[in-house]
Amino acid sequence: MADTIYGLFFQPAATFRQISEDKPLAKGLMLYILVSLLGVLFNQGVESSRDNSMLAGGAGWALGALSIFFTLINLFVMTGVISLLADIIYKKSNPSGVLACFSFAALPGVLGGAVYYTFFLLGMEGAGAACLFAVSLWIMVLWVLSLRESLDLDTGQSVLLLLVPPLAVFFLTAVLLLAGLSLAW
Repeated sequence: MADTIYGLFFQPAATFRQISEDKPLAKGLMLYILVSLLGVLFNQGVESSRDNSMLAGGAGWALGALSIFFTLINLFVMTGVISLLADIIYKKSNPSGVLACFSFAALPGVLGGAVYYTFFLLGMEGAGAACLFAVSLWIMVLWVLSLRESLDLDTGQSVLLLLVPPLAVFFLTAVLLLAGLSLAW
């Protein structure tokens, strides 16, 4: 496991290739849940430091547990949709490899939460937010590498697979809004 974690930071392409072949789903899902739990812990630390925060205490922990549950569901749905699209568009399928890779790709999220919390405690919340944004971009790059290595695609095809679902939701929402507005007139 230590070699995999090291590889995610210093040799992500080769590491994702190995993960997609070995498919360590249990380890990946445990790591994903641990990263989510640590994110809740850091978020609870931020919320408890704010004055008059309704999310401090029991309500914050309950919402944190709920967020872990929904991020786990989101991981499975995202994997399923991406795997289905890859099979339809490129005739390539490796759903368990994609799930394992996506689970491990969440690892830098621990750094984002920790750095944000540290900057928050230092009174530099803007710098913490910038670091959190940078870590989010890093995770997106790892998603692209995950798809590229687990499905044997090129980078452009991987980016397209990641962009199709949100673009489809955007266009469907726009069409429904325009249809609703046209009916209201």
